[in-house]
Amino acid sequence: MRQPARATRKDVSTLLMGNRHKLAVVTALALAKDGRVNLTELAVNHGVSASVYYMPTKDLMALGLVRQAEAVPGQRRRWYERCGDTRVWEGLRTLACALQDYSPPTATSDDPT
Repeated sequence: MRQPARATRKDVSTLLMGNRHKLAVVTALALAKDGRVNLTELAVNHGVSASVYYMPTKDLMALGLVRQAEAVPGQRRRWYERCGDTRVWEGLRTLACALQDYSPPTATSDDPT
């Protein structure tokens, strides 16, 4: 019997959050010591275009969990910062940490599915 491939981090993000890149944004914001993230830096770290993070960030802004930080004079970079209920961000931080190395179990021969 062929075993299904383990889900990738993007698969987990899609299944859990409805967007393959939203988990990366949530994780970056939740784990950032200053609560701020730059989408270009995040994209470089993940090897993708910054544009993949625009819609997930807009979704988080619509929920009132993220806002665009005030521009720093002399800098062109835009930063986004977490906002809203700190209990939500504590929960998201816990979730992000728990999902760092998570991989759904693979089906076994004892599994009826």
